[in-house]
Amino acid sequence: MAEALKYQVPPREAGDPAREELDQLIHSLHEQGLLRLANNALRASPEVGEIILKQLNKPEAVAGMQNLLVLATALGSIPPERLATVVDALSSAMNGMAEATDDDRRSPGLLGSLAILRDEHLWAGIGPLLAGLRRFGDSLRAPSKKPIERFSSGVGKGFGRSRPDRKQE
Repeated sequence: MAEALKYQVPPREAGDPAREELDQLIHSLHEQGLLRLANNALRASPEVGEIILKQLNKPEAVAGMQNLLVLATALGSIPPERLATVVDALSSAMNGMAEATDDDRRSPGLLGSLAILRDEHLWAGIGPLLAGLRRFGDSLRAPSKKPIERFSSGVGKGFGRSRPDRKQE
C-alpha cells in the first residue's frame, strides 16, 4: 500500500512587497465596490454587449463616430506647437474678455472711437482674426464633401451584417 505524502506548503515570505501591494489593491477595490462592479459586469457581459450594440447601430451613433473621426483627422493635420499657440491665445482672449466685463467702462464716444481705430495693437490683433474669418467663410462656401466615404455607406445597416460589396470569408 502506498504511503501518504507528507508535504507542507512553505510559508509565504513576509518581505514580499509586491504581494503586499497586490493585497492592498484588492482590498481597496473591494472597499470601494469596484470588484463587485467588475464581477457583475463580467456576468452580465452578453446583455451589456447587446445593449451597447443596439445603441451603436443607431444612425446617430454612427454619425457621431464619423464626426469624431473627422475631428481627429482635422486635429492631426494641425502641428501641435501651432495648436498650443492657438489654445494659449484663446485662453488669453477669454481672460481679457472676463477682465473687460468686470470693468465699468463708459462708451468711448466719437473721438474715443477714432482713437481706437488708430491703435496699432488693436489692428495687430484684429488682422489675424479677420484673415481667419475670411478663410472660414471661403471654406463654408466650398462644396461639401463626404469626409469618410467608406463608413457612410453603412449608416443604418447595422454592425456585423453582410454587405453586398464585401466578400464573405
